[in-house]
Amino acid sequence: MKIFLSYAHEQRLIAEEINVALSVQGHEVFFDRSALTPGKEYDSPIQKAIDACDLVVFLISPASVRKEHYAQSELLFAKKRWPSPSGKILPVMAQPTLLPKVDPYLRAVTILYPQGNIATEVATAVNALSERKGSESMDAPLTSDIQRERIIAYKELWKVTEVLPKWPRLESVRYEALAELSKSLRNWYFTDGGGMFLSRSAHTSYAALQDSLTAILSEHPSGVITDEHYDAIRELCSALRSRLTHDVGSRN
Repeated sequence: MKIFLSYAHEQRLIAEEINVALSVQGHEVFFDRSALTPGKEYDSPIQKAIDACDLVVFLISPASVRKEHYAQSELLFAKKRWPSPSGKILPVMAQPTLLPKVDPYLRAVTILYPQGNIATEVATAVNALSERKGSESMDAPLTSDIQRERIIAYKELWKVTEVLPKWPRLESVRYEALAELSKSLRNWYFTDGGGMFLSRSAHTSYAALQDSLTAILSEHPSGVITDEHYDAIRELCSALRSRLTHDVGSRN
């Protein structure tokens, strides 16, 4: 598979590891510094590379989502080639970034939230895409006993994510409350073992919530939460609960 790797300079080391991991598995990777000729203009070669590739791996970070960053130009080339990103774009959360700042084109497909080694998980995801195994339907059916345990675990997670209601809207919520939410989510996932019951899509929603909490708290550890951050976390909690509801009503 021919792969174009798009990233911000700040993620250079991670990009290098991904390049190696993909190359070892036989993929042909366009990795800017190694693929471009020094002293030559790069717009045309990059557009040609995207036009010739099978997949774009886009590393999401606070830098790469800025409008003035060249990664956004690379994303524009990809949009022109593929109006639909499904199966053609693999967005990877390389560094905690608020989802509202991520281009809707990237959010239209499932974002990869690495839980361990990024390069290894990207290579695994790329192989899954190439083998057409990345869909939700690949989840194995649950037995009735496990489904009952999932419902119990999901009820607890539902309660945890009710901290920021849309109506009535809470006043003077502090960032410390978001830190407690993140801690409660971790305890539910690891200590209580709830994470083992999450479907793929629910796990993606869970990871998106935790990632956004990390991004917000890294810059605002204390004080009264802004309306923007209140709404961002509330919407992510709502999205997660929607996935839980879907899972409870299905066998997967």
